[in-house]
Order: sequence, then structure tokens, then C-alpha cells
Amino acid sequence: MTKTVLLTGFEPFNGAAINPSWEAARALDGWSGPGFTVVARQLPCVFGGANLALLEAIDADVIKTYVELGMGIGIIAGMAFDPERDRNLRAIPVGHLFGMNVSRVAVKQGAYLRSYIYTFIELLAPTLNRKMVESAMRGTSDNYEL
Repeated sequence: MTKTVLLTGFEPFNGAAINPSWEAARALDGWSGPGFTVVARQLPCVFGGANLALLEAIDADVIKTYVELGMGIGIIAGMAFDPERDRNLRAIPVGHLFGMNVSRVAVKQGAYLRSYIYTFIELLAPTLNRKMVESAMRGTSDNYEL
């Protein structure tokens, strides 16, 4: 049985024409030895803007690479699947298997909140508005949760 060795390298970043990690991986793509074959895959590189969504996207690309190589199945966020880019993969919605997720936002009681914070809260919970949040923040320690 031939094993697949996954070798990854990152795409160029910060204006560079190449990334040595990808060039090394690409040079070994297809190389084989007794019982193994090397498969190289390029991973996206996010330079200077690592927020959670981007980090998750990189993780999703690793998962998708393993799946594409036939090494199993993967569960990724829907936003990480691009039907055009991920032509060799198939998305099957499975949200119904996981139920609802609860997220919480904490703000310091009595703190001044800029308008974009209220907008963010309203995007997360459309049933809330600025007036409700302000009212809750004026409450006592017993009743300031929404």
C-alpha cells in the first residue's frame, strides 16, 4: 500500500515573487520512494492581518487539502468553502447536526461605547438596539444582562 506524504508550503506574501517554503515543497511534488508518494499543496499566507476569521480560513485550507488527497472528510465553516476554488470537493450542509451555537459579548458596565460597537451588537443580535443596550448598562449588577 502506497502512503501519501503531504508537503505544504505557503504562497508568496508581502510583494515577494516566490516563497521558499512553497518552492521546496513544489520541487518534491510527485517524488516517490518505497511505499510513499509526495504530494505538495500551496497554502494561503495572510501577512499582517491575522484575525480569527483568516486564521480559521488557513485551518480550513489545511483540512480541505487533506480531504482532497482522499485522507478523510472534513468539517469546515460554510464561509471557508468556495465552489469555484474548491472544485474537487463537495459541500454538504450539516448545521442541523450541531444545533444552535451561543455567543456572548461582554462590555464593561458604565463604559462609553462608540457607535460601531452598538452596530456590531445589533448585527450579532438583531433583536437588540442601542436603547436596550444603554438601558441594560445602566442597570444594577443583578439585572444588566440581555
